[in-house]
Amino acid sequence: MDGDSDSAKKPEPHKQYRAALLRGRFAETILKAHEKTLDQAKAAEEARKRAEAEEAKRRRAQEREAARQALQQMENCRN
Repeated sequence: MDGDSDSAKKPEPHKQYRAALLRGRFAETILKAHEKTLDQAKAAEEARKRAEAEEAKRRRAQEREAARQALQQMENCRN
């Protein structure tokens, strides 16, 4: 039983060799794909941060406007 599970987990030596050859042959392509994925993730993160900053700025402007209107209303009530 243990012998069967060990052989099922390990690929055959010729398959390991072929996989190593393919990794070597396409290493640059694989590296470029990983870099592209990382660049895309970084760009998405930067876009998300910009959107959050813009939303926070918009909320602050709304809060300032609401405060300004409240002060103006209080001044109008005194007069």
